[in-house]
Amino acid sequence: MFYKITEETRYFISSLDATNPKYLGHAVRAHWGIENNLNWVLGYAFDEDRSVQEWEIAPLICSLFGISH
Repeated sequence: MFYKITEETRYFISSLDATNPKYLGHAVRAHWGIENNLNWVLGYAFDEDRSVQEWEIAPLICSLFGISH
C-alpha cells in the first residue's frame, strides 16, 4: 500500500503563546476535536448540511483572510 505525504497550512487566531509550537498544536487539535464532535451532532440534529447559507458567504470570509476559495 502506498501513502501520499501531504502538507497543509492552517491559520488560527489565538491569544495563546506561540513560542511553544508543540503545546500550541496540541491545544488547537484538542479544541477542534471537541468542536467537530459538537458540530456533527448539531448538523445531524438540525439538518444543517442542507443549508446553503454557509456556502453563500464562504467566498467573502475567504477573501477577508486572503485565501482562495
